Amino acid sequence: VCEGLRSKQTLDIVYSNADGKTTDRTIEPEHITNYEGAWYLIAYDWSREDIRTFNLSRIGKISLSNEPFKNHDENYKKRLDSFIYENYGIFKGDKKIFVKIRFWGMAKTIVSSQIWHKDQILEPAKEGENDAIELTLPVASFNEILGKILSFGSEAKPLEPVELVTQWKETVTNMQKNI
Repeated sequence: VCEGLRSKQTLDIVYSNADGKTTDRTIEPEHITNYEGAWYLIAYDWSREDIRTFNLSRIGKISLSNEPFKNHDENYKKRLDSFIYENYGIFKGDKKIFVKIRFWGMAKTIVSSQIWHKDQILEPAKEGENDAIELTLPVASFNEILGKILSFGSEAKPLEPVELVTQWKETVTNMQKNI
């Protein structure tokens, strides 16, 4: 991976996605990052004709290819930077959805001192009689932010958008069925 990044050479990989499906891919490595203890590669995927995120631990085989990088249009670098830096977490993409989450109790104290994203907004709020804060930030997918909200248990809830609130309610209901 490092050699491909350094020399701007494509890589041929065998990749297993989160569902365990394995595919052969040719990719152009662009950026490597460590996120919550796992290494990820941001690369242009020839088969998807788009920028994708690859978990390095799910690459089964890897080799340098003799294929040169494609000649991308002038907007490619801007899209790549946006993909890498514009949304919260490791789930990346061109889509930008702003979410708002309310925290109170110990969760409020913890979140008040954290920076989740460079464009986050923290505002004071109330949750019943409790002082609270509301965090607004951009995401590309609800998957990761939903897990983060759930990690604060009964001291956090999503407020916007309605699709996230619905997904959170369904998840909590399904969790309750397992008790």
